[in-house]
Amino acid sequence: METHISNQNKNIGTLIHASTFSKYFFPFGNFIFPLVFWLSNKNKAFIDAHGKQCLNFQISVTLYAVILATLGFFGTIFSLLSSNSENIRQSFDPLNFQYLSEVMPFFIFLGIMATLFIALFIFEIICVLQASVRASEGKAYNYPICIHFIQQNSSKNEWPTTLKTETL
Repeated sequence: METHISNQNKNIGTLIHASTFSKYFFPFGNFIFPLVFWLSNKNKAFIDAHGKQCLNFQISVTLYAVILATLGFFGTIFSLLSSNSENIRQSFDPLNFQYLSEVMPFFIFLGIMATLFIALFIFEIICVLQASVRASEGKAYNYPICIHFIQQNSSKNEWPTTLKTETL
């Protein structure tokens, strides 16, 4: 059974998701602004569901970024310790290719880590935009690869029965 969702609730749901972009202007804005919008209207099922989804995704993405940064840090330290620092300095000499093969794994590792960070960044933007559009349409949205730290009210971690869930 689907109930009518007011335009105001749709707008607040959209604002919850879109406000995560505030992190590019304010530290922790991706948590603070959605949390404020969600908590001020969480008595409405539509807003409550979107607020929980949004915050769960932001916590998940932050956790994934911390894991990537930790792997990158320790991988870089390991790479630097396992190669001679003199070889790294000499590898930047455009006329000396002798040491390039010794430091190539380090540069490959840095390229992989940069690619993973960029992929996570693009993935987050796409998912937030999709969630914002679905909220503006009055539809449910489940973020992919999202860890549910804040559980939905139902025991099966589903959307409230008053919302129409759309399969992606």
